[in-house]
Amino acid sequence: MDDPTAELVRRTQRGDHAAFASLYDRHAKLVRAICFDATGDAAAAEDLAQDVFLRAYQGIAQLRDPQRFVAWLCEIARRAGRDWRRRPRRERTGELDVLPVPDVARQPDDDRVTELQQAIRALPAQERLALHLFYL
Repeated sequence: MDDPTAELVRRTQRGDHAAFASLYDRHAKLVRAICFDATGDAAAAEDLAQDVFLRAYQGIAQLRDPQRFVAWLCEIARRAGRDWRRRPRRERTGELDVLPVPDVARQPDDDRVTELQQAIRALPAQERLALHLFYL
């Protein structure tokens, strides 16, 4: 029995745009989780995931083994995350030159959120990815 993902890849390689939309639907959550692991920010992860799928769409014709699509897509996502982390912060966030915003009172849960984020970052990569997959 043939892998449905591989068949969608072959259809995409033949120009079927709906097949790529199905690939997106099947794998977007995984890609977003990998991107979130790299960025730590949901909005940045979503933007990065869109870039990953654009790269995948542009390069899918060169994918020789459709059975390896998921591994290939994950590698694109990991590389995109690595590239994102290497960019200067200003470029990553698209910051504008603005006046500084005065500090507002911290919410009581801010410290707990910070502690939780630090604890998640300290987890091994596989466990972090599992958490991101579950909660995103």
